[in-house]
Amino acid sequence: MSNIVHRLFVLLMLLSAAVGVRGQFDTCITFAELPSSYPQILPPGWTSVRGGDFSGGFVRDAYGTSTSGNMTPGYIFISSNHDVYVSMPYIAIDFSSGTYLQYWASNGCNLEVGTMTDPYDHSTFHLLEGVPDCQGNAWEQYTINLSRAPFGDHYITFHKVNVGHYAKLDDIRVTTTGCLVGNFRATNLAMERYENTHLIYFPGCDTVVPPVTFSWDVVGNPSVQILVADSIGQQLLYQDVTGMNTFSIQLEEDEFYYVSLFGGCDSLSNICNPSYSKIYWLKLTRIGCDTDDCVDTRMLHSTKATPYYGTYGDPYAHRVVVDFGPSSQESRHTVNTDTSMRDPIVTALRVIPEGEDYSVRLGNWGIGSKAEAMQYDIPVDTTQYDMLILKYAAVMQDPDHNPTDQP
Repeated sequence: MSNIVHRLFVLLMLLSAAVGVRGQFDTCITFAELPSSYPQILPPGWTSVRGGDFSGGFVRDAYGTSTSGNMTPGYIFISSNHDVYVSMPYIAIDFSSGTYLQYWASNGCNLEVGTMTDPYDHSTFHLLEGVPDCQGNAWEQYTINLSRAPFGDHYITFHKVNVGHYAKLDDIRVTTTGCLVGNFRATNLAMERYENTHLIYFPGCDTVVPPVTFSWDVVGNPSVQILVADSIGQQLLYQDVTGMNTFSIQLEEDEFYYVSLFGGCDSLSNICNPSYSKIYWLKLTRIGCDTDDCVDTRMLHSTKATPYYGTYGDPYAHRVVVDFGPSSQESRHTVNTDTSMRDPIVTALRVIPEGEDYSVRLGNWGIGSKAEAMQYDIPVDTTQYDMLILKYAAVMQDPDHNPTDQP
């Protein structure tokens, strides 16, 4: 009888120890901050298995890198040639009880996210619903609620699904208390990515540049650091806030700005290192005027502007903008914005009238009987007494032609 009691006592002690180990995950844990001592192999605790093979030569299925470019100090690289399942280390919590996953991915379109009961058996993979849409091959951040994971799954798994396309993972976090900040975005104005800069558009007829509003998603009540700087690195705003998921700031038109959002942990956690949710290089720029009684002549690509070019005999032969910038002789339609600029041939002439902000140039200082035209559409209300004021300079050239052939 004493032996039975003794074994029961030992069993209770083991269960108690297991509960204690589980408690360490009740905060934000970062799994993919990889030390440089694990190059070209998966770090301890990670697992990689193949599903159905794709075609192609052998490439190591998945491994940790020692450097990561804009992510530090490393990331998980998943091969392009095989159907690969890459599982994170065992996590001793029930995902269905309110657990969240956050990660960065490049080529995230090629990844499914799910959980596994056995990381060595890809048939135990359970796909998670509600994964945000991917954003192409740029680094993007994803936040996923794991509450729909089956009970008993303890391995978060990334499944690389498309042949010929690799994927990268970095800064993977799991939390049950809430220290995640993600999906940083501009919300009140249209925004698109152009190379490394995000262009934020506002209506061309607005006389006042509207403030830009940013918002983000949070899990729990984390602290958030907001940083805004100009193109030379001068800080315009640095603020540490809690309990907020939006802010607005007034920015100037056609200036470059650096905007980032860093998320830390809640006040009770000290394990999760801060991670930025997004870094933007952005510029505010005007789009074509949307009102019926206004035309912004700078908007050469607006639906209200129709460009033409051709020759003296047929100036409307082609209907397309030819614009390489105001300094280029190749430009046949372009916008001057430098108020100090002078005409390259008639240097006494300003290209922008004094007191104005811009002008539109038709033609250039080349030769060849070229001709250009620009048509702007604006409805005229004959019941109103509107006035159109046009300032222009017609610059003629003398390319040593006979008087009858002069412009």
